[in-house]
Amino acid sequence: MIIIRLVYESFRFAWNALTQNPLRTILSLTGVTIGIFAIIAALTVVDSLKANIKDSLSFLGSDVIYLEKWPMTFGPDYPWWEYMKRPEVEYNEFKYLQDNLTNATSMCFFAVAGGSTIKRKSSSIGGINFWGTTEGHIDLFDIDIIEGRFVSSREFSFGTNVAVIGHDVKEALFQATESPIGKEITIRGMKFTVVGLMKEVGETLLGTPSNDLSVIVPFHALRKLYYTGKNRGLGTALWLKGGANDIGLIELENEVRGLVRIYRGIRPTEKDNFAINRPEAIMNSLNGVFDVLTMAGWFIGIFPSWLAPLA
Repeated sequence: MIIIRLVYESFRFAWNALTQNPLRTILSLTGVTIGIFAIIAALTVVDSLKANIKDSLSFLGSDVIYLEKWPMTFGPDYPWWEYMKRPEVEYNEFKYLQDNLTNATSMCFFAVAGGSTIKRKSSSIGGINFWGTTEGHIDLFDIDIIEGRFVSSREFSFGTNVAVIGHDVKEALFQATESPIGKEITIRGMKFTVVGLMKEVGETLLGTPSNDLSVIVPFHALRKLYYTGKNRGLGTALWLKGGANDIGLIELENEVRGLVRIYRGIRPTEKDNFAINRPEAIMNSLNGVFDVLTMAGWFIGIFPSWLAPLA
């Protein structure tokens, strides 16, 4: 009975306060309502921003490691000239790993000539990422072919002059209703036959590489136009995808490190002259930014609710 009486008296007191001060009641409820909606809106915007940032970095892939000359992140006071002396990853090195690796489900060796100009008849488009790559490219990168096909194994092996183009390249070089399949484009004076068209991706929040501004050709076809060597020419990289049972890709990374050291003749007492990079390193560095964004969202959302007691 005492509990019931206390509850009753609490409701009666609250009702009297609300009815005796209607203006204060309205202002208080308005402030609380605004505060709740502001918190929801601010956190929704923050979540959307975080999702867009992660989508912008989706090109980095998942369950993959990269064998490259340069690391993704540099520690403080690290002598940069040691990186300069490192050799680029070579195609023969890729073939060696392809023949000996047991923990990789797919791998791709490539070089990219950024800022390339693609021409067709009197039309041209600049700022294109011109990819020379190998057969595993479609397994590691987010490629969606909406017309035609991807490069075949035979075309990769023989370096045939075929190309898969992005949406913006198609829009710049072809009529709106014209199919690019089977037509020729020109890159540095060399003709390539278009065999595939990639799906439109659109702009990313961070301006990261997009398939819309890309042209993909076999690696051996790119080598007809650009030099790729140990210490000059286009930079090269090797991406490797691990198996589902290799948690953290530890087995794949250890196997790659061991084989590359053997291939390059690195002695046990010598440091690696290559970098094994992981895409999660970039995401981990962004976690602090995400935390700040979340705190900012809470602060922005809670601020309007502070007006309620002032009513």
